[in-house]
Amino acid sequence: MEDKSLEELIQTIKNERGLDLSGYKESFLMRRLNSRLRVLGIKSFGQYSEFLRNHPAEFVKLIDVLSINVTEFFRDVSMYRQFSEKILPELIESRIRTNARIIRFLSAGGASGEEAYSIAILCREALAEKKENIGISIMLVDIDPDALRKAKAGVYTMDRLKNVPPDLLAKYFIREDEMKYRVVPEIRNMVTISRLDLLTGRIPKFFDVIFCRNVLIYFSKEAHAELFAKLYRSLVMDGYLILGRTETMLGASKNLFETVDARERIYRKRQINVI
Repeated sequence: MEDKSLEELIQTIKNERGLDLSGYKESFLMRRLNSRLRVLGIKSFGQYSEFLRNHPAEFVKLIDVLSINVTEFFRDVSMYRQFSEKILPELIESRIRTNARIIRFLSAGGASGEEAYSIAILCREALAEKKENIGISIMLVDIDPDALRKAKAGVYTMDRLKNVPPDLLAKYFIREDEMKYRVVPEIRNMVTISRLDLLTGRIPKFFDVIFCRNVLIYFSKEAHAELFAKLYRSLVMDGYLILGRTETMLGASKNLFETVDARERIYRKRQINVI
């Protein structure tokens, strides 16, 4: 297939969905895209560009094909340590002082649920120590319906659980067989799961912490700015935004957030007059 057709397809995807694939290796794109074209019986990238324009729902399948779903419980252990030792205690103490009764979290682009359930487990542990009646609301949103079905099922193989300490594995998971474990109902019930396109959809508001980790790699710099503005509006004042370890905040978006922990990519919403 001609390089020009691939370039046109990449441009179509960027124009229609804000997904910037220019940073991907061509060999990776060719391999993933050709597998999808074979399924559809489409012969060229040019034909697929036209198919995408006429069938918007195909973008969901395309994103699934291009996604590298390397996700697991407590991925980047040091970040979760910062969250559990600093951010979470601060939020709990704030609720105790103000007599507020709920803490809200968003797992944006949360895929198959490992992140959201990791948050839920840490919250359950922290509140058990405090013996406080504080509610926890965790929302998981993603564009991929297959990933969301996996999140709702809450069943995971051992490779996804390698960072879970043995005591938490025994406490919060039910063994299904030699290779699979199911998250216990009390943890699954802490998480609401919805399908949402972060760029085109309406992100709910009033979150205390938003996890948006390893999502930005799929978007252009222009889309980054749009997404950061939306996430800013969805956070409470002084709310936290946590990005992936390899992701950075550039340009005007840096004015929206102050850096709390540069290494772990933890930021806090600034108070500004206009956005």
